Amino acid sequence: MDQYSTIQATDAQATQWSVPEITATCNRLAVDSTKNGVVLLLDDIHEANIAVQAYLLEMLLERKLGQYKFADNVAIVATMNASDEARFDGFSSAVRNRLAIHEMPFNFDAWFTSHGAHYHHYISSFLRTHSQYIQEEESVDTEGFGTPRAYDFLQNTVASLPLPTVSKHINEIALQYISKNASNALTRHVQYLEAIDFQAIVNSRELKQINSEKPLDQILYAYIINYITTFDDFIYMVDLLNKNSSGADNWIGMVIGEIKNKYLAHYRDSKEVPLGQILVANKLLQKPHEPFMNLTASQKKLYNETTLTGANKFLQLAQEYTS
Repeated sequence: MDQYSTIQATDAQATQWSVPEITATCNRLAVDSTKNGVVLLLDDIHEANIAVQAYLLEMLLERKLGQYKFADNVAIVATMNASDEARFDGFSSAVRNRLAIHEMPFNFDAWFTSHGAHYHHYISSFLRTHSQYIQEEESVDTEGFGTPRAYDFLQNTVASLPLPTVSKHINEIALQYISKNASNALTRHVQYLEAIDFQAIVNSRELKQINSEKPLDQILYAYIINYITTFDDFIYMVDLLNKNSSGADNWIGMVIGEIKNKYLAHYRDSKEVPLGQILVANKLLQKPHEPFMNLTASQKKLYNETTLTGANKFLQLAQEYTS
């Protein structure tokens, strides 16, 4: 079957618009014994104009569209933005009286752990230390404003560009999606990160005492893992973790959280992750090296002999900082 066909398909890569297709797909999924019902999501319900409210009432009251009825275990859920900027002009009293509305406050910590932490480290470190910019005042002007969606767009753009281009033009890139204030703050943040120069620290194998750094820098140093790419970098990172195994719990928790993201990106999402980062993750989990790593005999021996002091403590800290 063609992947874009919507006839008799529940996994088609196309949007279904017609009433028969929508109801048939919902009902087909609803009767699937391997599933516990199905949710029909109506996005941006506040955009529904008066011409379609009769159909909305029909769905809510009679659970059908025209002659097409929904199965009993099809749940109908709608989302909306109730702000003036989103053009919400209220519901008719008849529609509102038939809706159960639950306001969903934004939970930054939950969103960041499951989503934002996986952004490019320029953006994720910015949001970790400047969370006030994740939800900016809405605007209908040409200037953007920060939302999780806007940062998704920003992340996609940053991920598609070479790092030197991002570094040089981060302000112009950010201004496409978020406010001037947020773009300027992000630009200063990137400049601050680059002034730390993680690559130079890794290259020099400098074993810093992290808890002697400023509180903000202790947070930002967690992102040094992004510069661990080779086997030799892996050895350096283990030495750095061992040196800071006590007295730098904040840094340990966050850097292990970053390592967790790298591990999941590789093993769960099948993304390409540098060897050094995978080796650190495996050593943390006390796993052996793997054939795909193509280590030399001497590297295998050194990996086996390398010890990560307090690995269990590190994992406990990571649980606190990423849960």
